Amino acid sequence: MAILEVAQLEKSFGGTKVLRDISFSLEEGQALSIIGSSGSGKTTLLRCLNFLETPDSGRIAVRGRNLLDGSLSPQERRRNRLHFGLVFQDFNLFPQYTALENVTLARRLLAKSERTGEAPEAIRREGEALLEQKFDYIFFTGSVAVGRLVMEKAARWLTPVTLELGGKSPCIIDQTADLPLAAKRLAFGKYLNAGQTCVAPDYVLVHRDVHDGLLALLAGEIAAFYGSDPLACPDYGRIVNEKHFHRLMGLMDSGRVVCGGTGSAETLQIAPTVLADVSPDSPVMSEEIFGPVLPVLAYESLDEAVAFVNARPKPLALYLFTTDKAAERRVLRDCSFGGGCINDTIIHLATSDMGFGGVGESGMGSYHGKLSFDTFTHYKSIVKKSNRLDLPVRYQPYTKEKERMLRRVLK
Repeated sequence: MAILEVAQLEKSFGGTKVLRDISFSLEEGQALSIIGSSGSGKTTLLRCLNFLETPDSGRIAVRGRNLLDGSLSPQERRRNRLHFGLVFQDFNLFPQYTALENVTLARRLLAKSERTGEAPEAIRREGEALLEQKFDYIFFTGSVAVGRLVMEKAARWLTPVTLELGGKSPCIIDQTADLPLAAKRLAFGKYLNAGQTCVAPDYVLVHRDVHDGLLALLAGEIAAFYGSDPLACPDYGRIVNEKHFHRLMGLMDSGRVVCGGTGSAETLQIAPTVLADVSPDSPVMSEEIFGPVLPVLAYESLDEAVAFVNARPKPLALYLFTTDKAAERRVLRDCSFGGGCINDTIIHLATSDMGFGGVGESGMGSYHGKLSFDTFTHYKSIVKKSNRLDLPVRYQPYTKEKERMLRRVLK
């Protein structure tokens, strides 16, 4: 990590403050950390910095474009082979802006890191600095690991939180299910946005009697949705970045590939994939997949399926395909999860009449519809009393007569 100490600004040209000249050492792949007090000029540096020259010259060239709007173009990054990041010693990034505007700008920095892959280790420190501030309420959507950090930081100020954290959401399909319809709705829910939704079916538990039939129907529905070459389908999505593309491709060895299993690093696409013969201890079953890879496991009895789900952290969603009302009651009674569907996937998010949220390690709190307003509202309890009547019975001394009056009233 190269560190740049920001000195006071020295010159002003046409009303635009610039730094006269700064040199530093930065090797290929290193991030640049900018430190200094709020008034030291780092704000202007952040807003005016245009590009980094080659590591050999190690000089910052100052121009007039705004880094927050993407001053480092992809071409410039490729030319210089550098990763650029910003780390601030204090959180007051822009003293001339309000606290809310500072939060918005910090979020843009974090979003820029996700989009470009620029120095995520350095940018992550901005998020940590954000969490050091005192807020009235924190609403967070993301991973369990970061959710723990958010809750830990919020505890310092006793700040209430809503956490929507995801997890491995199961889909149970029993032998009474309408199998063709189950396959179609499962394929829709799993491969929507290339599997990158927090409530996507993460894995399937299917009764052994209909296991092979489901695999064949799933492959057929995928072909019907996306064609014989899903990577050429204009309606099929891409993986969010290279890191997750390679992570997902690494999960293909967790079972037998029924369909899919291919990907394009150039377009960051992975074909809708179904895996069979998957071990419960395999890598694909050890983390939230968050991508178009669907492991399918067989079970013998509903007791076995329920025990399998309950042996793992409570999921954000659970889906059950069945026509057996007893099986429906059993799963809803014995399995703890945030929300879900019977004989469908995903669509419980589409209504504003029900709350949405996790339980246990999949999160806490609920929102959507009116509950979203309730989440960010503190309801004050207020009594406005008339001045015309003031019953003396509540005041001391508490005599026997007052006691008799109260007993008559409370009967």
